Amino acid sequence: VTTSESLALVRALDFQEPTAVAAAVRGTVATFAAADEKRRVILPELVARLDAAAASDSVLRARIDEAAGFVAGMPAFVDLVRRFRLDGRAGELVALAAAKGTDEQLVVAAIGGALAIDAQHALRDAVAKAEPDEASRLLTGVGLNGTEQSVALLAEIVAAEDAAPGTRGTAVLALGRSQRGAERLVALAEKQALSGSLAQAAAATLALAPWADVRQAAAKVLPLPQPKGGGKLPTLDELSRRGGGNAGHGREVFAGAGTCAKCHVVGGQGKAVGPDLSGIGAKLSRVALYESILAPSAAVSHNYETWTAVGTDGRSVTGLLISRTDAEVVVRGADGIDVTLPTSALEELVRQPVSLMPADLATTLSASDLVDLVAYLETLTAR
Repeated sequence: VTTSESLALVRALDFQEPTAVAAAVRGTVATFAAADEKRRVILPELVARLDAAAASDSVLRARIDEAAGFVAGMPAFVDLVRRFRLDGRAGELVALAAAKGTDEQLVVAAIGGALAIDAQHALRDAVAKAEPDEASRLLTGVGLNGTEQSVALLAEIVAAEDAAPGTRGTAVLALGRSQRGAERLVALAEKQALSGSLAQAAAATLALAPWADVRQAAAKVLPLPQPKGGGKLPTLDELSRRGGGNAGHGREVFAGAGTCAKCHVVGGQGKAVGPDLSGIGAKLSRVALYESILAPSAAVSHNYETWTAVGTDGRSVTGLLISRTDAEVVVRGADGIDVTLPTSALEELVRQPVSLMPADLATTLSASDLVDLVAYLETLTAR
Protein backbone atom coordinates (compact mmCIF):
# COMPACT_ATOMS: atom_id res chain seq x y z
CA VAL A 1 0.00 0.00 0.00
CA THR A 2 1.45 3.35 -1.00
CA THR A 3 1.77 6.30 1.38
CA SER A 4 -1.03 8.20 -0.35
CA GLU A 5 -3.33 5.17 -0.18
CA SER A 6 -2.54 4.68 3.51
CA LEU A 7 -3.25 8.34 4.13
CA ALA A 8 -6.64 8.03 2.46
CA LEU A 9 -7.46 5.00 4.61
CA VAL A 10 -6.51 6.84 7.81
CA ARG A 11 -8.65 9.83 6.90
CA ALA A 12 -11.56 7.53 6.10
CA LEU A 13 -11.61 6.65 9.82
CA ASP A 14 -13.18 10.07 10.47
CA PHE A 15 -16.42 8.74 8.96
CA GLN A 16 -16.59 5.58 11.08
CA GLU A 17 -18.13 4.84 14.48
CA PRO A 18 -16.01 6.80 17.02
CA THR A 19 -15.73 4.19 19.78
CA ALA A 20 -14.58 1.46 17.42
CA VAL A 21 -12.16 3.85 15.73
CA ALA A 22 -10.61 4.91 19.05
CA ALA A 23 -9.78 1.33 20.00
CA ALA A 24 -8.46 0.52 16.53
CA VAL A 25 -6.25 3.62 16.38
CA ARG A 26 -4.73 2.86 19.78
CA GLY A 27 -3.73 -0.60 18.67
CA THR A 28 -2.44 0.59 15.32
CA VAL A 29 -0.33 3.40 16.82
CA ALA A 30 1.27 1.06 19.33
CA THR A 31 2.38 -1.44 16.67
CA PHE A 32 2.69 0.75 13.55
CA ALA A 33 5.78 0.01 11.49
CA ALA A 34 6.73 1.26 8.06
CA ALA A 35 9.62 2.64 6.07
CA ASP A 36 10.90 5.94 7.45
CA GLU A 37 9.37 8.11 4.73
CA LYS A 38 5.94 6.54 5.13
CA ARG A 39 6.11 6.55 8.94
CA ARG A 40 6.80 10.28 8.96
CA VAL A 41 3.55 10.91 7.09
CA ILE A 42 1.19 8.30 8.54
CA LEU A 43 2.15 8.17 12.22
CA PRO A 44 1.29 11.86 12.92
CA GLU A 45 -2.06 11.34 11.18
CA LEU A 46 -2.82 8.31 13.35
CA VAL A 47 -1.69 10.02 16.55
CA ALA A 48 -3.89 13.05 15.75
CA ARG A 49 -6.86 10.69 16.08
CA LEU A 50 -5.96 9.49 19.57
CA ASP A 51 -7.78 10.84 22.61
CA ALA A 52 -5.76 12.88 25.11
CA ALA A 53 -5.89 10.09 27.70
CA ALA A 54 -3.72 7.94 25.42
CA ALA A 55 -0.67 9.83 26.64
CA SER A 56 -0.95 8.09 30.02
CA ASP A 57 0.14 4.84 28.33
CA SER A 58 3.95 4.76 28.18
CA VAL A 59 4.07 2.93 24.84
CA LEU A 60 1.58 5.27 23.20
CA ARG A 61 3.27 8.34 24.70
CA ALA A 62 6.56 7.31 23.11
CA ARG A 63 4.85 7.01 19.72
CA ILE A 64 3.09 10.35 20.25
CA ASP A 65 6.43 12.00 20.97
CA GLU A 66 7.93 10.35 17.88
CA ALA A 67 5.08 11.69 15.76
CA ALA A 68 5.55 15.18 17.19
CA GLY A 69 9.18 15.08 16.08
CA PHE A 70 8.07 14.32 12.53
CA VAL A 71 5.95 17.50 12.34
CA ALA A 72 8.27 19.86 14.22
CA GLY A 73 7.78 23.48 13.21
CA MET A 74 4.27 22.89 11.88
CA PRO A 75 0.82 23.66 13.33
CA ALA A 76 0.34 19.91 13.85
CA PHE A 77 3.35 19.93 16.18
CA VAL A 78 1.75 22.59 18.35
CA ASP A 79 -1.49 20.63 18.45
CA LEU A 80 0.20 17.40 19.53
CA VAL A 81 2.36 19.02 22.21
CA ARG A 82 -0.61 20.87 23.63
CA ARG A 83 -3.18 18.07 23.52
CA PHE A 84 -0.89 15.37 24.93
CA ARG A 85 1.03 17.71 27.26
CA LEU A 86 4.46 16.83 25.92
CA ASP A 87 6.26 18.92 28.55
CA GLY A 88 9.68 17.94 27.25
CA ARG A 89 9.00 19.82 24.03
CA ALA A 90 8.01 23.12 25.65
CA GLY A 91 11.35 24.64 24.66
CA GLU A 92 10.69 23.77 21.02
CA LEU A 93 7.35 25.58 21.16
CA VAL A 94 9.05 28.70 22.50
CA ALA A 95 11.85 28.47 19.92
CA LEU A 96 9.27 28.14 17.14
CA ALA A 97 7.45 31.25 18.38
CA ALA A 98 10.69 33.24 18.61
CA ALA A 99 12.04 32.22 15.20
CA LYS A 100 12.18 34.93 12.57
CA GLY A 101 9.78 34.18 9.75
CA THR A 102 7.28 32.19 11.82
CA ASP A 103 3.76 33.19 10.80
CA GLU A 104 2.06 35.31 13.46
CA GLN A 105 -0.84 32.88 13.76
CA LEU A 106 1.62 30.05 14.44
CA VAL A 107 3.50 32.24 16.93
CA VAL A 108 0.28 32.79 18.88
CA ALA A 109 -0.61 29.09 18.70
CA ALA A 110 2.85 28.00 19.84
CA ILE A 111 2.81 30.35 22.81
CA GLY A 112 -0.73 29.30 23.63
CA GLY A 113 0.48 25.71 23.65
CA ALA A 114 3.37 26.58 25.96
CA LEU A 115 1.02 28.34 28.36
CA ALA A 116 -1.43 25.44 28.23
CA ILE A 117 1.24 23.01 29.46
CA ASP A 118 2.33 25.46 32.18
CA ALA A 119 5.63 26.38 30.54
CA GLN A 120 5.59 30.02 31.65
CA HIS A 121 9.10 29.58 33.03
CA ALA A 122 10.38 28.60 29.58
CA LEU A 123 8.77 31.69 28.04
CA ARG A 124 10.08 33.95 30.79
CA ASP A 125 13.63 32.62 30.41
CA ALA A 126 13.48 32.89 26.62
CA VAL A 127 12.37 36.53 26.77
CA ALA A 128 15.17 37.36 29.21
CA LYS A 129 17.82 35.84 26.93
CA ALA A 130 16.38 36.86 23.55
CA GLU A 131 17.53 39.59 21.21
CA PRO A 132 15.08 42.53 21.08
CA ASP A 133 13.32 41.37 17.89
CA GLU A 134 12.86 37.85 19.26
CA ALA A 135 11.63 39.17 22.61
CA SER A 136 9.14 41.39 20.81
CA ARG A 137 7.74 38.45 18.80
CA LEU A 138 7.40 36.36 21.95
CA LEU A 139 5.77 39.07 24.05
CA THR A 140 3.38 40.10 21.28
CA GLY A 141 2.37 36.45 20.90
CA VAL A 142 1.80 36.18 24.64
CA GLY A 143 -0.35 39.30 24.53
CA LEU A 144 -2.47 38.09 21.61
CA ASN A 145 -3.37 34.95 23.54
CA GLY A 146 -5.31 37.09 26.00
CA THR A 147 -5.67 34.36 28.64
CA GLU A 148 -5.39 34.84 32.39
CA GLN A 149 -2.04 33.04 32.23
CA SER A 150 -0.68 35.28 29.48
CA VAL A 151 -1.83 38.47 31.23
CA ALA A 152 -0.28 37.33 34.51
CA LEU A 153 3.03 36.58 32.78
CA LEU A 154 3.14 39.97 31.05
CA ALA A 155 2.21 41.81 34.24
CA GLU A 156 5.04 40.00 36.01
CA ILE A 157 7.52 41.16 33.35
CA VAL A 158 6.22 44.75 33.50
CA ALA A 159 6.79 44.74 37.27
CA ALA A 160 10.29 43.19 37.03
CA GLU A 161 12.64 46.08 37.77
CA ASP A 162 15.64 43.96 36.79
CA ALA A 163 14.27 43.40 33.27
CA ALA A 164 15.55 45.52 30.39
CA PRO A 165 13.53 48.75 29.93
CA GLY A 166 12.72 47.79 26.35
CA THR A 167 11.43 44.40 27.45
CA ARG A 168 9.15 45.96 30.05
CA GLY A 169 7.85 48.48 27.52
CA THR A 170 7.15 45.76 24.97
CA ALA A 171 5.29 43.79 27.65
CA VAL A 172 3.11 46.86 28.28
CA LEU A 173 2.25 47.09 24.57
CA ALA A 174 1.57 43.34 24.53
CA LEU A 175 -0.91 43.70 27.37
CA GLY A 176 -2.84 46.13 25.19
CA ARG A 177 -3.39 43.41 22.58
CA SER A 178 -6.29 41.85 24.49
CA GLN A 179 -9.22 43.27 26.44
CA ARG A 180 -8.22 41.36 29.57
CA GLY A 181 -4.68 42.70 29.27
CA ALA A 182 -5.84 46.24 28.58
CA GLU A 183 -8.01 46.14 31.67
CA ARG A 184 -4.99 45.02 33.68
CA LEU A 185 -3.04 48.02 32.36
CA VAL A 186 -5.78 50.38 33.51
CA ALA A 187 -5.75 48.72 36.93
CA LEU A 188 -1.96 49.12 37.16
CA ALA A 189 -2.26 52.79 36.21
CA GLU A 190 -4.95 53.33 38.84
CA LYS A 191 -2.55 51.89 41.42
CA GLN A 192 0.17 54.22 40.07
CA ALA A 193 2.27 51.17 39.24
CA LEU A 194 3.30 52.60 35.87
CA SER A 195 5.62 55.55 35.39
CA GLY A 196 7.93 57.12 32.84
CA SER A 197 8.16 55.29 29.53
CA LEU A 198 5.90 52.49 30.80
CA ALA A 199 3.06 54.94 31.42
CA GLN A 200 3.71 56.49 28.02
CA ALA A 201 3.51 53.08 26.34
CA ALA A 202 0.33 52.19 28.22
CA ALA A 203 -1.30 55.49 27.26
CA ALA A 204 -0.44 54.93 23.60
CA THR A 205 -1.69 51.37 23.32
CA LEU A 206 -4.85 52.04 25.33
CA ALA A 207 -5.70 55.12 23.25
CA LEU A 208 -5.78 52.82 20.21
CA ALA A 209 -7.81 50.10 21.97
CA PRO A 210 -11.03 48.99 20.25
CA TRP A 211 -12.92 48.68 23.56
CA ALA A 212 -14.72 51.94 24.35
CA ASP A 213 -15.02 51.30 28.09
CA VAL A 214 -11.29 50.60 28.32
CA ARG A 215 -10.41 53.77 26.38
CA GLN A 216 -12.67 55.85 28.61
CA ALA A 217 -11.19 54.40 31.81
CA ALA A 218 -7.65 54.85 30.49
CA ALA A 219 -8.24 58.46 29.52
CA LYS A 220 -8.86 59.28 33.18
CA VAL A 221 -5.57 57.87 34.46
CA LEU A 222 -3.34 57.81 31.37
CA PRO A 223 -4.30 60.77 29.18
CA LEU A 224 -2.50 60.85 25.86
CA PRO A 225 -1.31 64.24 24.56
CA GLN A 226 -3.82 65.52 22.03
CA PRO A 227 -2.82 65.89 18.37
CA LYS A 228 -2.23 69.41 17.10
CA GLY A 229 -5.53 71.13 16.43
CA GLY A 230 -7.47 68.56 18.45
CA GLY A 231 -9.18 65.51 17.06
CA LYS A 232 -8.99 61.89 18.13
CA LEU A 233 -6.64 59.12 17.12
CA PRO A 234 -8.26 56.20 15.26
CA THR A 235 -8.78 53.00 17.29
CA LEU A 236 -7.26 49.66 16.31
CA ASP A 237 -10.53 48.58 14.71
CA GLU A 238 -10.67 51.78 12.69
CA LEU A 239 -7.04 51.38 11.68
CA SER A 240 -7.67 47.87 10.40
CA ARG A 241 -10.77 48.93 8.46
CA ARG A 242 -9.57 52.11 6.85
CA GLY A 243 -7.58 52.12 3.65
CA GLY A 244 -4.84 54.29 5.09
CA GLY A 245 -3.96 57.94 4.74
CA ASN A 246 -2.31 60.01 2.03
CA ALA A 247 1.20 58.59 1.70
CA GLY A 248 2.29 61.48 -0.52
CA HIS A 249 1.41 64.01 2.15
CA GLY A 250 2.92 61.67 4.74
CA ARG A 251 6.25 61.92 2.97
CA GLU A 252 6.06 65.71 3.33
CA VAL A 253 5.28 65.33 7.04
CA PHE A 254 8.26 62.99 7.41
CA ALA A 255 10.62 65.55 5.92
CA GLY A 256 8.96 68.60 7.42
CA ALA A 257 6.66 68.97 10.43
CA GLY A 258 7.42 65.48 11.72
CA THR A 259 11.18 66.23 11.73
CA CYS A 260 11.74 62.51 11.09
CA ALA A 261 14.44 63.04 8.46
CA LYS A 262 16.58 64.83 11.04
CA CYS A 263 17.24 61.49 12.74
CA HIS A 264 16.31 58.74 10.28
CA VAL A 265 17.62 57.61 6.91
CA VAL A 266 15.31 56.53 4.09
CA GLY A 267 16.81 55.45 0.79
CA GLY A 268 20.19 56.87 1.74
CA GLN A 269 18.78 60.31 2.60
CA GLY A 270 18.63 61.75 6.12
CA LYS A 271 20.72 61.47 9.29
CA ALA A 272 21.68 58.18 10.93
CA VAL A 273 20.77 59.03 14.53
CA GLY A 274 17.86 56.59 14.76
CA PRO A 275 17.21 53.34 12.88
CA ASP A 276 17.27 53.29 9.07
CA LEU A 277 13.58 53.29 8.09
CA SER A 278 14.02 52.22 4.48
CA GLY A 279 12.32 48.87 5.17
CA ILE A 280 10.18 49.73 8.18
CA GLY A 281 6.92 49.09 6.33
CA ALA A 282 7.86 45.44 5.86
CA LYS A 283 8.95 45.06 9.48
CA LEU A 284 6.22 46.70 11.56
CA SER A 285 2.45 46.46 11.39
CA ARG A 286 0.30 49.57 11.14
CA VAL A 287 -0.50 49.35 14.84
CA ALA A 288 3.18 48.98 15.77
CA LEU A 289 4.05 52.03 13.66
CA TYR A 290 1.52 54.15 15.56
CA GLU A 291 2.81 52.87 18.89
CA SER A 292 6.43 53.57 17.97
CA ILE A 293 5.52 57.20 17.26
CA LEU A 294 3.27 57.69 20.28
CA ALA A 295 5.53 55.83 22.73
CA PRO A 296 9.08 55.87 21.32
CA SER A 297 10.68 54.75 24.58
CA ALA A 298 8.52 51.66 24.96
CA ALA A 299 10.79 49.34 22.99
CA VAL A 300 14.04 50.93 21.86
CA SER A 301 16.09 48.84 19.44
CA HIS A 302 19.25 47.41 20.97
CA ASN A 303 21.67 49.48 18.88
CA TYR A 304 19.73 52.71 19.42
CA GLU A 305 19.59 53.00 23.19
CA THR A 306 20.33 56.41 24.65
CA TRP A 307 23.49 56.91 26.70
CA THR A 308 24.78 59.86 28.70
CA ALA A 309 28.53 60.40 28.98
CA VAL A 310 29.74 62.73 31.72
CA GLY A 311 33.28 64.06 31.59
CA THR A 312 35.48 64.93 34.54
CA ASP A 313 35.16 68.57 33.49
CA GLY A 314 31.38 68.41 34.01
CA ARG A 315 30.52 68.25 30.32
CA SER A 316 27.56 65.96 29.56
CA VAL A 317 26.73 64.43 26.17
CA THR A 318 23.58 62.39 25.51
CA GLY A 319 22.96 60.30 22.41
CA LEU A 320 23.75 57.01 20.71
CA LEU A 321 26.84 55.11 21.80
CA ILE A 322 28.68 54.78 18.48
CA SER A 323 31.85 53.18 19.84
CA ARG A 324 33.62 52.48 23.09
CA THR A 325 37.30 51.55 23.35
CA ASP A 326 39.99 51.70 26.00
CA ALA A 327 41.05 55.04 24.55
CA GLU A 328 37.79 56.87 23.82
CA VAL A 329 34.02 56.93 23.73
CA VAL A 330 32.05 58.31 20.77
CA VAL A 331 28.48 59.51 21.31
CA ARG A 332 26.22 60.76 18.50
CA GLY A 333 23.83 63.49 19.60
CA ALA A 334 20.30 64.14 18.36
CA ASP A 335 21.78 66.61 15.84
CA GLY A 336 23.71 63.78 14.19
CA ILE A 337 27.10 65.11 15.30
CA ASP A 338 29.57 62.67 16.86
CA VAL A 339 31.30 63.79 20.06
CA THR A 340 34.49 62.04 21.18
CA LEU A 341 35.52 61.87 24.82
CA PRO A 342 38.84 60.39 25.96
CA THR A 343 38.24 57.50 28.35
CA SER A 344 40.73 59.08 30.74
CA ALA A 345 38.45 62.13 31.00
CA LEU A 346 35.24 60.11 31.40
CA GLU A 347 33.60 60.17 34.81
CA GLU A 348 30.60 57.97 33.98
CA LEU A 349 28.72 56.43 31.08
CA VAL A 350 25.08 55.65 31.84
CA ARG A 351 22.40 54.00 29.70
CA GLN A 352 19.12 55.92 29.80
CA PRO A 353 15.63 54.39 29.90
CA VAL A 354 14.23 56.80 27.31
CA SER A 355 14.63 57.19 23.56
CA LEU A 356 16.21 60.19 21.86
CA MET A 357 13.01 60.44 19.84
CA PRO A 358 10.73 63.17 21.27
CA ALA A 359 7.92 61.72 23.38
CA ASP A 360 5.58 64.55 22.42
CA LEU A 361 6.03 64.28 18.65
CA ALA A 362 2.33 63.50 18.16
CA THR A 363 1.38 66.86 19.67
CA THR A 364 3.21 68.67 16.84
CA LEU A 365 1.09 66.89 14.23
CA SER A 366 -2.61 66.89 13.51
CA ALA A 367 -4.49 63.58 13.67
CA SER A 368 -4.64 63.49 9.86
CA ASP A 369 -0.91 64.27 9.61
CA LEU A 370 -0.21 61.30 11.86
CA VAL A 371 -2.40 59.00 9.79
CA ASP A 372 -0.68 60.19 6.58
CA LEU A 373 2.78 59.76 8.13
CA VAL A 374 2.02 56.15 9.03
CA ALA A 375 0.62 55.58 5.52
CA TYR A 376 3.96 56.77 4.11
CA LEU A 377 5.96 54.58 6.48
CA GLU A 378 3.92 51.59 5.33
CA THR A 379 5.19 52.15 1.78
CA LEU A 380 8.83 51.78 2.90
CA THR A 381 9.38 48.12 2.18
CA ALA A 382 12.92 48.07 0.73
CA ARG A 383 14.89 45.03 1.90
